[in-house]
Amino acid sequence: MAEEIIKEVITKYRKDIVMLDGLLQWALNPTSMSAGYGIEENYPYIERNLKIVHELTSSEANEAVETLRLECNKFLEFQKNKYDIDNYQKIIRDELSKLEYIKLFENLLLKRSKKSNKIAIRFLNLYKNCPVQNYSCLNVQYNAIYGEEIQEEDIIHLSILKPLYWISSGKSRNTEIIPKYVPFLDSIMDKLKLKKWKPDTPNIKDFIETLKMTYNINTLNFLKDLFERNELYTLIYKKGQKITIQKGITGIYSSHNPEFAYVGISFLIQKELFSLIKEYIVEELKEKTQKVIKILEYEIKDGQQPSDKEMIKFCDVHISEINEYEMLINVLPSESFSDDQDISNKADEAIKQFDVPSLYDLLKTLQYDIKSARRVGKYLIDSNMIKELARVPKEVASSTPLKPSVRSSKFENIICNMCKTPLSDRENPVFCPYCGSSDLLFK
Repeated sequence: MAEEIIKEVITKYRKDIVMLDGLLQWALNPTSMSAGYGIEENYPYIERNLKIVHELTSSEANEAVETLRLECNKFLEFQKNKYDIDNYQKIIRDELSKLEYIKLFENLLLKRSKKSNKIAIRFLNLYKNCPVQNYSCLNVQYNAIYGEEIQEEDIIHLSILKPLYWISSGKSRNTEIIPKYVPFLDSIMDKLKLKKWKPDTPNIKDFIETLKMTYNINTLNFLKDLFERNELYTLIYKKGQKITIQKGITGIYSSHNPEFAYVGISFLIQKELFSLIKEYIVEELKEKTQKVIKILEYEIKDGQQPSDKEMIKFCDVHISEINEYEMLINVLPSESFSDDQDISNKADEAIKQFDVPSLYDLLKTLQYDIKSARRVGKYLIDSNMIKELARVPKEVASSTPLKPSVRSSKFENIICNMCKTPLSDRENPVFCPYCGSSDLLFK
């Protein structure tokens, strides 16, 4: 019965784009059944969206939403269980995805695009050209390419975006505004013709060189993280954001959540930027290896590990890198490398040349880079070839073994205690990619 009423309501307003838009937004409500659906809470957001899109007065928008509420109550009366609303929403979405209704929304977008400002037209170009069409990513793209933030009302006015109210189903009952695209946007965009798009081209090489010269480790680590995951953007904790935002290259989107922000790079320069970052990673690894060798040679000569000040004075370690080098010379990776054939081969070579190899032996004599050397050490311990990996040869009495990381796969949440940034566990982090700190909290 409810399905029949829904279809009757849609048919009743088949030529009324305002009511059809309201029904569509009702069906796009992001709040789940377990959080109570938030139907009443979303009416004010639907009203605001209708007012902007259809250029209504406040009283006209309010009247439209009151009519929407009355029409929706007709089929809500037939709700028998808590799952019915999901079904009602799907029926509405399916009905409004039929060609005759899509055509109405298509005509609305065409009409709005003809009188839209440059922000809206730029957004449409981004949507058509960017490989990732997620709204958060497109905001990052806009900020990266143009050095400005999108004015969301301009995108709502286009009729393609519907910010709606979301309530979490957890104990925290967190709330947030979730911008939702109309579900048939791609089919509409395929028919939309836009002028040729030619954003300015930045000097990426100069940007990377500046980051290196100024020891901007936060931004370099951020770019490395994106490169290694082959992604355009990521979520960060806003208060811990210390990443350089450069027009044409990097961008930020503060989103509707006051605590977090999305940061990323322009897709237009991704290929060139990632190529430079790949070169930087190779160069950085060589440099780190040489600095670790200097630290270990200082220990061999002096009989003890250098202090932080001595690392800076005699080992070319920058003050911002102290925590990272402390980790490199004192902590082994936590993960297993039993399936890594290259590490297995290197470990085999190490045992052939040294009865009990040290980190210094692996770096200086076998000429492994620091990343490989630490992995070989972990592999040898896990394979029961050695009990521990000392920093320097055993004849140096003060040398202590590298400790295995306490990192475990059971941890689901990782927070950097220094900058308070939430980290993903998929990279198995031992230091924060945003501030360089190794002071991580695993929960």
